[in-house]
Amino acid sequence: MTTTPAESRKGRAKQLREKRLSGLSGVSNAGDTTDSEVDYDTYGEVIKHYLLSLDLSNQSPYVQLGIGGATGWFTGMVAGKVGKVLAAAMGGTILLVNMGTSAGYITVDWKKMEDDMHETSEKITRKLIEDQENNTTRRMVNQMSTFVQRNVVTAGGFAAGFFLGMAS
Repeated sequence: MTTTPAESRKGRAKQLREKRLSGLSGVSNAGDTTDSEVDYDTYGEVIKHYLLSLDLSNQSPYVQLGIGGATGWFTGMVAGKVGKVLAAAMGGTILLVNMGTSAGYITVDWKKMEDDMHETSEKITRKLIEDQENNTTRRMVNQMSTFVQRNVVTAGGFAAGFFLGMAS
């Protein structure tokens, strides 16, 4: 018995859904814990796993483009607004500190600042080395590339929507 590509794709989508649901059912509250005691990192991991395992290939291209475009546009709008606010806040802060320093209202302990920056630099270096040893970044990139390969139309719609959202 031969199967058509559409039947094969639907079968793969059904297997992925069943696998996803069985994986999600394993994450539950342990016995008598309350919501305040639940580790929210596990929820974040479950949500990340769920989103990266989505397979919209069985939907029509129009639905895929719509979902990708809408989520991309929303993400682009939020990123654009947050970026503008952050740029204004950072620029204003730097300007105020510079004006306060030159007017004599603010004195800077440059030795302490240099020591703190050196300490922070060492912490960041240690964290980067730990992440490199754990391969967390590589795993995330592999998961994202698998998602994009499965949902090329959705990813294209997301990219277009993101740029439109950033532009507006």
